[in-house]
Amino acid sequence: MNSAPAPTPPPTTSFLNTSLGRLAAAVVILTIGIVALWQAGIIFTADDAEVSDGDTTMQLEAADASFDTAAPAGRRVGLEQGNVAPDFEFSAFDGQRMKLSDFRGRPVFVNFWATWCQPCRKELPAMDELLRDYSDEGLAIIAVNNGERFEPARKFMDEDMGVNLTALAYDPGQDIVRRYAVIGMPTSFFIDADGVITQVVRGELRRGDMQAAIDLTIAGAP
Repeated sequence: MNSAPAPTPPPTTSFLNTSLGRLAAAVVILTIGIVALWQAGIIFTADDAEVSDGDTTMQLEAADASFDTAAPAGRRVGLEQGNVAPDFEFSAFDGQRMKLSDFRGRPVFVNFWATWCQPCRKELPAMDELLRDYSDEGLAIIAVNNGERFEPARKFMDEDMGVNLTALAYDPGQDIVRRYAVIGMPTSFFIDADGVITQVVRGELRRGDMQAAIDLTIAGAP
């Protein structure tokens, strides 16, 4: 008499291939990321945003992009080419309080950046060079940090990158970031001497593209 075939054992399933396993792996990865940001001093740490000139210690104030911007006849305030750029006020990393409108009469390159943004890291040396190249034209480059703590951001610019731009803007509450509808970084706005946007670029810029945008900005918006 023929014996019945032995039953086939069920397939072995790896724990990582289960929904619970994938969730556990995601939690581990997220935890590692949070710990790394905490150890870098970017999150869960009080932001002692102070600068000192040796005699005086100044507390940096948060940025403010809530006030109205005046627009000449035929223009409107907005974020598109041909619009008047929304004004904002900020504390520079050296403690000075500034407004975008303080730079009227000069071509301005506003760049949004963060320490973790690799394309930002690639752009910064070219920005530093172009600021020197266009010094006779009065170019101003304002680099707005996207909501990070002061000390890690300052260290990144001064020590890691070693760049010297016109102003590094402290925006811990992301007021300027939200006003300019910045989603990804880097994001760049080129603004002529009358405060009119000549070009908006979302994403990394090569040196030649920056130079072309600056030349257009110096020529002025049509």
